[in-house]
Amino acid sequence: MEVPTSLSAERFARLVSREHEQVELKTGMGRRPIAETMVAFSNASGGVIFIGVRDDRTVVGRGRDQGLDDAIHAAARDSHDVGRYEIREVAVDGRPVVAVIVAPRQEGFAQTSDGRTLVRSGGHNVALFGVALHDFLADRRRRWFEDSDSGVPADQLDQSALERLARAHGWRTRREIDHRLGERGLLTGNGTLTVAGALLLTDPTETLRSDKYVVDVRGYESDVDTGYVRRELVAGPIDQQIAHSVELVLRDLGSDMVVTGATRSDLPRLPPAAVREVISNAVAHRNYELDRSAVVVEVRPGALVVTSPGSLPEPVTIATMREAQAPRNPHVIDVLRKLGLAEDSGRGIDLIEDSLRDDFLPEPVFADSSAMLRAELPTGRLITVEERAWLEHYRRTDDLDAEELLVLVQLARRHTASNAEVRRFLQVDSTQARAVLRRLRERGLISQRGERGGASYHLAALAPAPSDEAILLRLAADRPLTNTVVRQALGVDSSQALGLLRRMVNEGLIVREGTKRGSSYRLP
Repeated sequence: MEVPTSLSAERFARLVSREHEQVELKTGMGRRPIAETMVAFSNASGGVIFIGVRDDRTVVGRGRDQGLDDAIHAAARDSHDVGRYEIREVAVDGRPVVAVIVAPRQEGFAQTSDGRTLVRSGGHNVALFGVALHDFLADRRRRWFEDSDSGVPADQLDQSALERLARAHGWRTRREIDHRLGERGLLTGNGTLTVAGALLLTDPTETLRSDKYVVDVRGYESDVDTGYVRRELVAGPIDQQIAHSVELVLRDLGSDMVVTGATRSDLPRLPPAAVREVISNAVAHRNYELDRSAVVVEVRPGALVVTSPGSLPEPVTIATMREAQAPRNPHVIDVLRKLGLAEDSGRGIDLIEDSLRDDFLPEPVFADSSAMLRAELPTGRLITVEERAWLEHYRRTDDLDAEELLVLVQLARRHTASNAEVRRFLQVDSTQARAVLRRLRERGLISQRGERGGASYHLAALAPAPSDEAILLRLAADRPLTNTVVRQALGVDSSQALGLLRRMVNEGLIVREGTKRGSSYRLP
């Protein structure tokens, strides 16, 4: 059912002329009734729950807010495996109504928190029992593609791949290995490998006869070019695809080399753990039924972009990736975890986001379509190379967290800051800001002048010599940068100023606004 964002009262009345298999009307938010209807819609042909409408079709109105969103998400979590859903505010003659649009499950089925299987019948949610339940489950019985018989005899498996698995699991005898392979869903009772077994224990481009069961690593010289300058197709058992692809990507990304005092630091442009996890996720969770596309890894100056065939498995969406888990290939993922190539369930996205934040990099960007899942890890930092090397020293010696390191950067740039300023650039409350400042003061890294509301904080540690970028970032904290400002601050000509500003934009340190002579630059 199509639900526009704006409707006349007459058109809305026709849309909900009666509660039927695809429409449910609610005046308020009750978690259990909402959860039951979401389950029933998921097991049928989908539908829409309108919140803010009486049973007699009178629109009483209900605006969308965070509390309502949280309650709807909680209702979905109370259930088991509800279909994809979207929350949307709809204006009916200017009065807001909230629509919860639930898609039907394409695979499997949904249940309530107490285990009931509901379907939609007319305007009611009906529980299935006995023969009706048996027939429904038989029709919906899910078989993972990775469980399918690949037809590949076990004697064709790669011995080195088998040795890696056996070593990781502690399997010793051949009899134990055969038993455990079957137990892990890698070997059928007929002595042939499952699809999961063929992916992990053979080169699937040969045994499963698809030249797209690979990782396609491409290097680009710009962020917009469609033509790559380097390309390598990584084949073999998929654990080796992941390991080799990570090596290639880290090599192509390179590192920032900087000397601080007597110390030379080679700092990777992206955290290796984040690179490994985003590639591992793409290989492990891809839909192997879609055999016409490879996992594509694009190494660009401004970002690492990884595209994987298949959308997120139901009921996971981009908005719920951190909370919801629904592995498409659980046998494959279990083995990759044992080999140290994947995180525990629910930890992968956390690891990517946390490691980027700790390295002063922007958040990852995810996009999902019906055919592909795309992950982008930006490489443009919020701090300069010199500042990063300086902070790396304190991260190692004083075990500082990201918030403490950010305060040191700001004090190195601005020389002084108040509690209010620390609150603003950390985006925390006064109590949290005081705790960060206290920890830094106790370590002897900052000093305090004055008391209470009049206190100011200063860097006690030796700051790096300010680079041109650091000088401009300090200026940008107070006002937008222009070509004129850069020339006056650094004593350079117009061409040099423009080149420096462009480089800082490419590195993600500043953002350009306006065009030509009207251009100005601000902090992200």
